[in-house]
Amino acid sequence: MTALEILSTVLALVAVWRIGKLDVRGQYLMLAAQLGWGVFAALGGHWALLAQSLVLIGLTMKAIRHWRAEQFKRVGA
Repeated sequence: MTALEILSTVLALVAVWRIGKLDVRGQYLMLAAQLGWGVFAALGGHWALLAQSLVLIGLTMKAIRHWRAEQFKRVGA
């Protein structure tokens, strides 16, 4: 295992734990983890993993926007 794999794995696991606690910081950790996996995949020629990472980056960014909108609604209400 490379350092990038280990870091990305740890970030993803902590992210899932934080998301489970409804903490938006988990989404940012997941974004960092997926960026790490994307770099790892691109450097290693793992094209299916790269495609997966790109999709998950998009979904994570969508989740962050959704959580921000929900937070704004609660504060603005």
